[in-house]
Amino acid sequence: MNLRATHQDGDKRDFDWRFLNDNQSQSRDAQGNISSQFRTIPAVALKVSTISLVEKTVGFHNAQFEEHFNPLFSQMMELYRHNETKLGSAAALEHILQSLEFEKTQQAYLESLFWRTGKWDFLFTAKLSGMNQVHAQRFTVTFKDEDIVFLRRNTEQFVPCVKAACASGLEQQALSRMLMWSSAYPSVKSA
Repeated sequence: MNLRATHQDGDKRDFDWRFLNDNQSQSRDAQGNISSQFRTIPAVALKVSTISLVEKTVGFHNAQFEEHFNPLFSQMMELYRHNETKLGSAAALEHILQSLEFEKTQQAYLESLFWRTGKWDFLFTAKLSGMNQVHAQRFTVTFKDEDIVFLRRNTEQFVPCVKAACASGLEQQALSRMLMWSSAYPSVKSA
């Protein structure tokens, strides 16, 4: 599956299917916050059943972002691991948060949040098993100012993501699926 997003001013972004979140269960705490338990499955195939309804979230990534961001993140984590052996975990974390590598990685992350107000046209394509033809579906999404403000809250996840990576040794891709990202729900129309 692939997705191409084109803003009304012509800016284009391509996304590739990377993972599937299979919602296992949900619970609500006393304050009304919903907590979901899900299983993340790498993108291989999606079997659609007509017998039962199962909630699945399809995750897409922008390869251009990953090509730029992942080496910076890896370089930053390499510096952390190097300093951890000499300074210990806490001091290495403080050092990394003050480093040029952290600053470059954070800047790349902030620049990756390209969503902006206006109309976006989406082209979704999927290769169906056993069929030569690719299925294509067009739809439009209109982001309002408040949608963009909500999405920009994800910038607050960067430092917790780095801290979690240092504490757990997980790579950025695994961490990004564990964190609670803010999502916008703008109006979507078939094209």
